[in-house]
Amino acid sequence: MTESNPMRVRATALAGSEPGDAPVVLHPDDLIFDLPAFNRMEAKHYRALPAESLNGLPCEALARYRHLLVDHHLLESNHLIMWSQNGERVPLGVQGIRRARVIDACVSLPCTDDTRSDRERINQTITSFTARRIRQRLDETLEIPPLPTAAQKIVALRSNPDYTLADLVKIVETDPAIAAQVMSWACSAFYAADPPPKSLSDAIMRVLGFDMVMNLALGLALAGSLRLPEQEIRGVPAFWTEAVFTAAAMEALSGRQRGADRSQAGLNYLIGLLANFGTLVVGHVFPPQYAQICSLQEANPQHPVHLLDEHVLSVGREVIGAELLDQWGLPTPLVQAVRHQNDVDYLGPFEESVYLLRAAKAMLGYGANALIDVEDQTLSSIGIEREDILDVSSLLSDSHAALEGIVRAVA
Repeated sequence: MTESNPMRVRATALAGSEPGDAPVVLHPDDLIFDLPAFNRMEAKHYRALPAESLNGLPCEALARYRHLLVDHHLLESNHLIMWSQNGERVPLGVQGIRRARVIDACVSLPCTDDTRSDRERINQTITSFTARRIRQRLDETLEIPPLPTAAQKIVALRSNPDYTLADLVKIVETDPAIAAQVMSWACSAFYAADPPPKSLSDAIMRVLGFDMVMNLALGLALAGSLRLPEQEIRGVPAFWTEAVFTAAAMEALSGRQRGADRSQAGLNYLIGLLANFGTLVVGHVFPPQYAQICSLQEANPQHPVHLLDEHVLSVGREVIGAELLDQWGLPTPLVQAVRHQNDVDYLGPFEESVYLLRAAKAMLGYGANALIDVEDQTLSSIGIEREDILDVSSLLSDSHAALEGIVRAVA
């Protein structure tokens, strides 16, 4: 490590179960602080405290903590830098670091250029867990669950060019929970229907439209087929919050695409609603491993979650989620957008759906990239300009309370 290439240090504050048990761990910013492994070594149950910013604790805050732990990787460099309160990088004294207790708590980020197929990677994950003597649980839980009845009917209806309003209403009415959620959506301030719809038929015909209701009902049916993970991560949107806001962003951006096929707006809405479907699948099928990933997310907010998935499962949740959606026979553009949403270099026949989802999630602050990482050329290729992003962002901000109301209705 040279003067021109210093080692960036991150400070993560922990909280234990006993009063006063609150150490701070200094570790390289570009490695994963493996908090679950550290807890096993210490025979403790620490949780990472929410960082004061995405950069972690500023160096000025270290004086507030009595117990300082240092990952051994930091001893390899004589030039350490750390964030200060004013957002600048400043040198960190090496001598003080060397007097602290040294621990082995970090691992490298996983390699993402795996050439195996998605199915091979998932099977490898299953095999590695089988070696840990949980074969019985895997045999029970890894069977592909059947496509929910309501979803089967909607998929069949989508393929019928002669379906009528009565056909769609009949399907939605067979699931009272979905019917109530569709009405809640249509009556929300986000759509500002005047007067509010009084029936499902009115909600479909006058407010939401056939395509929107069909995809909304399909998304709700699919997500409802798996139980929500019990664990939630501080500072990260809950599943339905992310799903609703991403769907709304996709719908709004679709309406501003230049030269786009307007018939794809409903499908783009469904892509947004199911973009984080892999969270449900991992939380449902791998609860212990999902708990580890949650712990890692809290301790490593600077790293994209799909890399933390790779560290624990050797495969990202978007791969597992897309595999299940594909098994269920969902539209290929949907499956591919979910699968490749974190692939910044993706090129293929469905790149418009992938780029639109990436722009929506970046605008909302979700996923692997910030909006500044989405290039103008990428936006232009899908008929979107920076002004459209600003317009949609303003719309979502103005509609925040209405969208939160929808979240409460469907969660």
